[in-house]
Amino acid sequence: MGKPFIEVCGVSKFFLGVQVLTNVNLSFFEREVHGLIGENGAGKSTLIKILSGLYRPEQGEVLIDGGRIDLRSPSHAASLGVSVIHQEFDLIQQMTVAQNMYLGREPRKRFGRVDFKTLYAQTGHFLEKVRLDVAPDAPVGSLSVEQKQLLVIAKALSRNARLLIMDEPTAALNGSEIEHLLDIVRELRESCGVIFISHHMEEVFAISDKITVLRDGLVADTRPAGMRQ
Repeated sequence: MGKPFIEVCGVSKFFLGVQVLTNVNLSFFEREVHGLIGENGAGKSTLIKILSGLYRPEQGEVLIDGGRIDLRSPSHAASLGVSVIHQEFDLIQQMTVAQNMYLGREPRKRFGRVDFKTLYAQTGHFLEKVRLDVAPDAPVGSLSVEQKQLLVIAKALSRNARLLIMDEPTAALNGSEIEHLLDIVRELRESCGVIFISHHMEEVFAISDKITVLRDGLVADTRPAGMRQ
């Protein structure tokens, strides 16, 4: 499998004197779906926020490609290839699919004008990767919940994501939509890594190559998904 993309080395985190993560050591690889499970309060959200640059650990370090990285913000993490797919989608309803995907980084012509031909072509390329059949100039407000989620994933891929962190991605989806998303995640494995967080154990075991259990801020176990005992 080669070297891990991200390594979490001895990470601990405190809030108001309460320790919420204790000496966490984990490795996340590209081209692997890593399931992350644990009860509420186990430390999953805190770990995600450290990996996405929102929190900084009091102890330990995060390595990317073997080098220590001080993740300063979610935008910094995204620039290094780490993107989080939150339950609340960071989309502007009044703007188009293409405008949302490339907001702040639109392809430009001379004199700074937006190159819409290139914008729509690039948007279409990444929509195809997640099998989202909508027009690049469609308003985001007209999309279903499932379509908005796929758009957020496509947006992360357009930023050269090497690791997607998916936080309860099926919470607002129905049965057929869940199966579609799981199929997309299986395909994403060919181009990037995925951390898949869910309370639904059947989904985690169906999609993951490896599963880590967090309990009270500690790594209770990490093992291949096929080893349930």
